[in-house]
Amino acid sequence: RFSTQDEVDGLVQVLIAVAACDDDVLENNEDIEAAFAPPVVLAIVNEACARAARKKFRMAAKGDNGKAKDLAAKRVTKMLGVTQESAPFTTESLLEPEPSLEFVKERCSGKYDIDPEAIGCEIEWAKKLASRWCVALEYIKALRKSLVKRGGGWERLEQDMETSLEDYDDVVHDLTVTPARTYLEACDIDEAHVDRTFVTIAAQAFLNNKGADRGVNLPDVRDGKTLRDIARDMRMRIYMERVGEKMTQWKNEGERMVFLKARVADIGQYAEMVSARQHVHGLTKEDFWGLWEAAVGDGHNSEKVRTFLETACNEFRLKYAAEGEVPYSKKGKKKGSRG
Repeated sequence: RFSTQDEVDGLVQVLIAVAACDDDVLENNEDIEAAFAPPVVLAIVNEACARAARKKFRMAAKGDNGKAKDLAAKRVTKMLGVTQESAPFTTESLLEPEPSLEFVKERCSGKYDIDPEAIGCEIEWAKKLASRWCVALEYIKALRKSLVKRGGGWERLEQDMETSLEDYDDVVHDLTVTPARTYLEACDIDEAHVDRTFVTIAAQAFLNNKGADRGVNLPDVRDGKTLRDIARDMRMRIYMERVGEKMTQWKNEGERMVFLKARVADIGQYAEMVSARQHVHGLTKEDFWGLWEAAVGDGHNSEKVRTFLETACNEFRLKYAAEGEVPYSKKGKKKGSRG
């Protein structure tokens, strides 16, 4: 990994480190080929794209990290053709709980729709960065192979460079005539999936542009599943926004809705609502007070009051259920938490 989280301040450090490392580290062509294997090159390309994406979105957000992250996610959503209609919806009723996130995600679509004409700028942006870094890496690779071929390593090359051009023209020749791999070859990208792969590179870079986001190995951008997972994550993001809106609505309207439902419920239905948790203090604030107000609305000694108090703590019974003291307001509520 080459992120700032891994203490790599600039990717040029990687080029310098490989070019100038001790001769016994890369002492033969096999070692050099391993050092410049496609997974390594691709990791550097991904890192370069992520760093460029960070600058791009921070500039657009005027330095606001939260806004930059939101802009990046919205751009990826648009790139993949993810629509509001294709994302999961919340349950219709505020009184109906949401299923588990795992359940929703398992059933969430991972489909994407790439339109090269519409997102050509992102594809070309990623290709340009890949090409630039692959050229630099191929140059360093040719240099290391030349040092192996001539022998003597850096020590000999330094001495030869201090004497005359003829003494190191073999290195110059190697650097100018050695055929370099294309960025597709260097990264082992299948030509049949070029657009998809570079859309994945761009999308992954946009979404993980902070060094901390790249503290773990990210999925392979050449794998088609990676882009499907990103598309699914974008839909889940829309779903979570909907859940947030629903929770806001619940805080504003939930207690009233619970009260109305509990008021018309018979004692069996009311008991079922109260027993949604092991005790009433495990209910949400909205459920707790809605159920309690509906109970005391039937009178202090009503069946609903007795049902509610069965699992209420002694403090609540003493404070709110003392004989003759049947509050219809919520005086004594603690700072907006549960009952």
